[in-house]
Amino acid sequence: MKSVMRSAFFVVLVALLAFVPAIKLQAQGADTCFGLQAADCALLQGISGADMSKLSSFTMDYTITAKVTGTGTNDVDLNVQGTGPFSIDAAAMSGASSNPSAALSGLTMANTITASLTASGNSQKGTFEFRIVGGKLYFMGDMATQGKWMSVDLTKAIGQVMSNPSFSSAMSGSSNPAMAAATDPETLAALGKAINAPGVITAQRATDVTIDGQTVAALQFNLDLAKFLATPELKPVIQKMAASSGSGTQMTDQQMNQAMAMAQTFLKDTHISYTQYVGTTDKLPHGLSIDVTANLDATTAQMVTGSSSAAPISADFHFKVLLSKVGQAASVTAPTGAQEIDLSGMMGGSMGGSGSGPAPEATSAK
Repeated sequence: MKSVMRSAFFVVLVALLAFVPAIKLQAQGADTCFGLQAADCALLQGISGADMSKLSSFTMDYTITAKVTGTGTNDVDLNVQGTGPFSIDAAAMSGASSNPSAALSGLTMANTITASLTASGNSQKGTFEFRIVGGKLYFMGDMATQGKWMSVDLTKAIGQVMSNPSFSSAMSGSSNPAMAAATDPETLAALGKAINAPGVITAQRATDVTIDGQTVAALQFNLDLAKFLATPELKPVIQKMAASSGSGTQMTDQQMNQAMAMAQTFLKDTHISYTQYVGTTDKLPHGLSIDVTANLDATTAQMVTGSSSAAPISADFHFKVLLSKVGQAASVTAPTGAQEIDLSGMMGGSMGGSGSGPAPEATSAK
C-alpha cells in the first residue's frame, strides 16, 4: 500500500511538471480558448500583437495566501501583501548575456511587504522592504534587520558567484532528464491531446477589475487535474518521465494503473484555476492569479496520513499580482547610511575581492 501511495504522489508530481509545457501548447485545430466567448478569445490572443515594450515599467501589487485546516496542530494560515514599482532600462539590460552583473545597472525596483503566519499554534507578523537601484540591493525588516537598512553590491555578488567553481560546474552540467523527456516532440504531441481532452480545461470571463481607470478583463482557466490524469495520452508521458527521473522509479502497467487511480482519488475535490488579466483598451497583460483548493474527505485523509482518526483536510492557496501605472518609470532612491554586507567572507576568500572594508553604521529607515 505504501509503495502505491508513493507512486500516486509521484504521478501527481510528474503530471504537474508535464502540465507546464502542456498548457502552452496550441494543438492544430484545437479550441485553444477552451470555450471563451469569441470577443474574449480575441482579447486573449491579441496580447501577442500588443506593444510589450510598455511593460518595461509598472507598479505591482500582489497577495499570497495559504491556509490548511483539519490537521490539528499542523494547521497553517499565511498572508503576504506586497507593493512596489519596477522598471528596466532596455539598453542596459541588452548586455545581460555577455555581462550579467553590468546589466543590473538597468534594473530599478522597490517593494514593501507585510506578512503574517500562524503555524503550530504560534503567530508571527512582520514587515520587510527592499530597493534595487544603481546595481545595489538595499533591504530592511523589523525582524530580519531590527529595522536597520543593509545593502549588498549586486555587481560584486554576481561576479563572486560566477567565479565560484561549484557554480561553473553546475552550469556546465546536463539538463534535467525528466524535463527533457517532458518537452520532446513526441511528448508534447501527447500532452497537446491530453490538455485539449473534453473537460480538462474550461474557461470563462470572471469579474472584471478596474486599473488606472481602464476595464481589465479577468480570463479564467479552470483545470480538472483528475480528468487530466484520466486521459489515455498522459499515461505513457508519465512512464517516460518516471524512467528519466534518475530516481530509479520503474512502473509496470499494473503499478501505473493503481497509482493513477489513487491519484485521481486524492484529486477528486481539487480545483486549480489560472486567471489572466488583460486590458480592454491597451490590450496589455495586467497581471495573473493562481488559485488552488484541495479538500480531502475523512477516508482520503486517513489514506494520506496513515491515521485511522484523521479528519477531513482542506487546503487553499491563492496568488494574485496586478500591474498598474504601466509605462511609468519607477522612482526609487537609495536609503542613506545603509550598512554594506561584505559577501566575500561568506562565499570564500578564493572567490575574489578583498571586501568593501569596514561597513558604516546601519541606520533606520529613511
